[in-house]
Amino acid sequence: FDIFDTLLARPTGSPESAIQLFARHLASRRRLPCSAQAFSRLRFEAEHRCFANAGGLDSQVSLVRIYQDLALAVDIDPVQMARDEFAFEQRILQPVPAGVARLQAARARGHEIAFLSDMYLGQANIEPLLVRHGLFEPGDRLLVSADHAASKRQGTLFGKLLQATGLPADQIEHHGNDAHSDVLAARRAGLKVQAFDEGNPNRYERLLDRYSAATDGMAAGLAGAARLTRLSLPCENDHQRALT
Repeated sequence: FDIFDTLLARPTGSPESAIQLFARHLASRRRLPCSAQAFSRLRFEAEHRCFANAGGLDSQVSLVRIYQDLALAVDIDPVQMARDEFAFEQRILQPVPAGVARLQAARARGHEIAFLSDMYLGQANIEPLLVRHGLFEPGDRLLVSADHAASKRQGTLFGKLLQATGLPADQIEHHGNDAHSDVLAARRAGLKVQAFDEGNPNRYERLLDRYSAATDGMAAGLAGAARLTRLSLPCENDHQRALT
């Protein structure tokens, strides 16, 4: 199972908007050396530089590394700032009911469970998140790109999973929301794929999210609230999903 936007989702329309909310949170506590808007812009520029310098490999980028890059432009403690962002992330993440239902159904069928994520947070950060929401159980596996020289996007993290389990690829079923990393790359690796896009923002939520910067993050909050409300409503068919 993929994790973010499959099992857990931020209450915003996009990851970028979550950083804007984090910046507002810090600004309200007077912990920023610049405006919240400037901080969020610099934070994303630092992230993009880190990924560019790593050749686009998720496995080479950590949250501390991003803030070390940002510290070249603003006066911050990279390690403390990374801790603060992760703590904020912990507070705002919410379960995706339909994704959790898939996970529970797989457990009920007796399947072994593994979680895979292309993320700049490592296993030491992500496993407690899964435990906190009742998703991780003893015997489960967790592979995160930040801890391995591999990623789902490149297809190599699936190879790590095959090595760890000793199973042939066609005996593994992968659930995830990203069209490239969770669908195309997983199929190329030979896995069975069950695409899951319910957790992705819909067109109305994406439209709201576009106005996040202009509304100082308020539109992002509305987009996130709309998404979490939509995900909490049971839908029996495509028509009901379209209405929500």
